[in-house]
Amino acid sequence: MTHSLNGYGQWKKDCIKIIEASDLQILNGYFGFIYHLKIKPKCGQQPDCSNLIGSFEDALVKSGRLKDDNWRVIPYFAVFASESTDLPFSQLDFYQVDSLPEFFRCILIVLASKLKIKIFN
Repeated sequence: MTHSLNGYGQWKKDCIKIIEASDLQILNGYFGFIYHLKIKPKCGQQPDCSNLIGSFEDALVKSGRLKDDNWRVIPYFAVFASESTDLPFSQLDFYQVDSLPEFFRCILIVLASKLKIKIFN
């Protein structure tokens, strides 16, 4: 959880490990990012969603996948969050899109998954 500085640091370390173990690459000329957080709160602690995203973006920079994480580098983004009762931990699904139509398409997919609606191409 990123309720404290220790939680923020641990989430960031975990993100760095996952990013470095994956083949995740930020595409040149991407349009924007979409973040879908599935929050598993600890008893008495509510995680800070901006910290979860911020530490993930810091991990993208630290792992060399992103030049910087300021608003000029990441032009468009959308964030969705919901409480997860079926996961033992918080999860972040990350999408990068290369155009405005793809951005809206991905938003529809995330919303449909939250609402348990199936979308067919």
